[in-house]
Amino acid sequence: MTKKVEGDLEQLKRAALLKLLRQQQGILPPMRERSILGKADRSGALPLSWSQQRLWFLAQLDAAAGQAYH
Repeated sequence: MTKKVEGDLEQLKRAALLKLLRQQQGILPPMRERSILGKADRSGALPLSWSQQRLWFLAQLDAAAGQAYH
């Protein structure tokens, strides 16, 4: 990495650490609690990602191409 990128990352880390320390000291309001996500309905087919669709298409087009992935 370049020195500029390393410096930028160091500044971001420092800012995040200072924010956490201020929250612990009561200077900043506490972070909101994350809500718990419910379970997704798995009764139907789940949508495929673009990469999964591409692999499925290759497998349908040419069985040897589908085997090349594995």
